[in-house]
Amino acid sequence: MFSDHENVDQQTFLCTYRKNIIGLDFGNTSLSYRDACLIAKFESLEELIGEVGDEMEALVDYLPNLKSLDVGLVQEICYENVEYISELQNLTTFSIRYSNIGRKHLQIIGEMSQLTDLNISGNPINSLLPIRPLTRITSLSAADCSFLGDDGIYPIVNFKGLQKLNLSSNGITWEGCMFISEKFPNLSHLSLNETRICDGAIKRLSKMKQLTYLDVGNNAKITMEGIKLISNNLTNLTHLNISSNNVTDEGLMMACDLPKLQELFVGHNQITDSGINEFSEKIGNKLKILSLSRNNITSLCTQYLCTKLTNLKKLYLAGVSITDEDVKLICQCMKLLIYLDVSWNNVTDKSLEYVIASESLREVDVNGNEQIHDTNWSKIGKL
Repeated sequence: MFSDHENVDQQTFLCTYRKNIIGLDFGNTSLSYRDACLIAKFESLEELIGEVGDEMEALVDYLPNLKSLDVGLVQEICYENVEYISELQNLTTFSIRYSNIGRKHLQIIGEMSQLTDLNISGNPINSLLPIRPLTRITSLSAADCSFLGDDGIYPIVNFKGLQKLNLSSNGITWEGCMFISEKFPNLSHLSLNETRICDGAIKRLSKMKQLTYLDVGNNAKITMEGIKLISNNLTNLTHLNISSNNVTDEGLMMACDLPKLQELFVGHNQITDSGINEFSEKIGNKLKILSLSRNNITSLCTQYLCTKLTNLKKLYLAGVSITDEDVKLICQCMKLLIYLDVSWNNVTDKSLEYVIASESLREVDVNGNEQIHDTNWSKIGKL
């Protein structure tokens, strides 16, 4: 992948590598005419990420082999550009998130029968009916669509090969979950963060034995009974997000019953140091990612974590009274840790030397720590 933000001479880069480049990433940069002319010369290009405007027609003409396109966070993409995109016969992955598209745009997308991966999140959509013909879809993201509820998702009933579904930040209720569990029993990934689901919805989802990834965070109506249903039935889960669900130490312990769990997000709950101690003893050393941010825990929890969970690669401890001594202990004990979030704590510039001494840490979030002043943090952290 090539980023337009990197300090390189594009023309020199093009002349040297253009025949071998298969992906270009311009981030959220709006592509200019010059950029479009540059890109059009990449004969083997298969993946493109960037905000594409009036140059779309030219890109389509010169990039017939494009397989993946992310048009970025375009404020409003015109109907004609979607028509141009629909002419890309080899396109299988398409992201047009937060681009203010409506039914008219979706109807054109619904004609792109070769699509297998589609992201239409963040658009004012109330129904998925226009994309009903896309029966090859295996991954669909339609999160944060403003007006999308249970009735709006029923048209995708024919997506028989669907494996990944993201409907977070929508008006999905237990009825929508009943539809999902009945029509897509073999889903592997399901995201329903910040919806309207409750324990009744979890009861229906608990029948989906193939799930490996489940995000039901930010759903205050899910109680310990719902967490128990998850831990007793969805034993193939490797990723679980139950953040902001009023989870207590009891609920945290239930996660230990998931034998394949590697990534656990339980931030913004009611977990205590005592719960962390017991959890660390029981869960074993299988976890790779753990988020405990904004819980009722103190620096005492780091002692428990550093004793038992030494294989963690990412650890989130935002807003839990972490100090420099805790950072020192984490850096010394967690030899595989590549990411650490200690934002909004009591960390000072003293921790910088501990972080630099760590052979594994690549990024540290220290945002919100009032005693952070050393500009050298910017090389490895988020200020």
